[in-house]
Amino acid sequence: MASKARIYECKGKIHPDKRPAVLLCGTCKIHICGECAVSDDHKNHSESFRCLGDVDENHVKNTDNSKELAEKAHKRLERKIAELYEAKSSRKMEFLNLRKNVTDQFKDAKKRLADEKRILEEGLNTEENIDMSNVDDLITRCIKRKETIRSLLTELEEKTNKETKEKMESSLQKEVDAASNEEKRSVKFRHLVLSEETRGTLLGCLEFDENTSLSSDFEGFLLPEPTILSKFQIRLSKIEAICKVSDSEVWIGYSKTDRIYKLEEIDGYLRKTERHRLIEFQPINISALSSGNLIISCAGQPMITTINTMNSMYEPSLYIDTYHLLPLGLYVNEKDEIFVCLVDQYGFSVGKSSFRQVTKYAADRERALVIERDNDGNRYFTMPQSVIENINGDICVVDVVDHHESRLMVFDKNGGKKFEYNGQKTTNSPKCDLSSVTHDSKGNIIISDEFFNRIHLLTKNGCFVGLLEIGKTNDIFRPFAIMCDSRDTLWIGCKSTEEDDASQLVHMSMPLPEENLQ
Repeated sequence: MASKARIYECKGKIHPDKRPAVLLCGTCKIHICGECAVSDDHKNHSESFRCLGDVDENHVKNTDNSKELAEKAHKRLERKIAELYEAKSSRKMEFLNLRKNVTDQFKDAKKRLADEKRILEEGLNTEENIDMSNVDDLITRCIKRKETIRSLLTELEEKTNKETKEKMESSLQKEVDAASNEEKRSVKFRHLVLSEETRGTLLGCLEFDENTSLSSDFEGFLLPEPTILSKFQIRLSKIEAICKVSDSEVWIGYSKTDRIYKLEEIDGYLRKTERHRLIEFQPINISALSSGNLIISCAGQPMITTINTMNSMYEPSLYIDTYHLLPLGLYVNEKDEIFVCLVDQYGFSVGKSSFRQVTKYAADRERALVIERDNDGNRYFTMPQSVIENINGDICVVDVVDHHESRLMVFDKNGGKKFEYNGQKTTNSPKCDLSSVTHDSKGNIIISDEFFNRIHLLTKNGCFVGLLEIGKTNDIFRPFAIMCDSRDTLWIGCKSTEEDDASQLVHMSMPLPEENLQ
């Protein structure tokens, strides 16, 4: 049934009696009858006249539209409030977990960390109060908006006066717009500022995400963008070995081919200057003795071979017999002492009779140190893959625990464990895929993270300094091998895209902080 048309009273001044209005004068904003419409008061307003039937119809449409928008806003706010309550509960649990992690981290810490723990606990309390207060404020505002919209809707249905309704519709629209803006807001959580000394100890387990829908952005810990000095693409599936000849020359190799390549940087370009085939030997790692001769660990060969670079034939010969153990990572220090990662078989399966060790050979090739188990007989390594000796005499080892999961283990010169680094855990990449380790002239430890396309930087004492994101920005993907030269520039064996079958060697400057990190 059609709704009954409303009767309006004429507001004209030319007649004393009350008459029903038939038009709306848009100029004067009043209802008038036919006699008033042709009077001198309105004779020039005819273009603004509107039939009251059309006005009522448009008013009903506008009112229905306002109601529909308000109802939708009301429902969205209800959902938003529920989400905020859920987020509040989740945040509360996150803080409980953070508190537990902090306690666990400090359980075995030395006395010098006591003050840091107190500061961190106070920071957590402050952050929690601020964050919970922000969430509560947003919930309160949303509830108030919802109640205001509902109240206006109720009043709008009860009012009959046109002008009053128009004012209420205007107020309702403002509330709907304000509600939409509230919906777009999010509660952001701030980072805690920790001392440089304890970042490596603490930040490996603490997560302070700016936005729960994204992975941590490590704001404050991302290193500046590197400067690419040169690149060289080569048809190898992977570059596993990089050996420095000089600051402008390197050898590279890959365990699934029997060739090694010498590259030289000239005028900002890398050029292949030599290529040699190692008959029946496939290089896993390459290092150089002070004489310039190369030593090589080869796939499936229980020995370390050597090549006399002065001999154009480059025929490998036995240098150290490792008996039944297979060498992986190699490192030679200035005294021609050799550090080598040794395993009895490739893979992550480790039994009671398995051998997983790092061995140091003196310059006379005699075994000087073996790192394999702690004082309680517990095994250190699953698959030791890369090893270096730092400038302070520490022995740094990348140990692969499983696919895309590895760690850095650091020992003193006598083989005693000093610390372990498991990367920076994020929402998007909870593990780290450390593959190769090197150090700069100050002893800072630099580690490639192959699967997650980044470089980790630690001080020589294990404090976390920052991350170098080298993926999409610089077209450096899957950084497996890494080497730092005497100028503190990096050589990285990687890929130019995620799917590329070929590899590239990238030479770039390392954006280290200016101060000497301790």
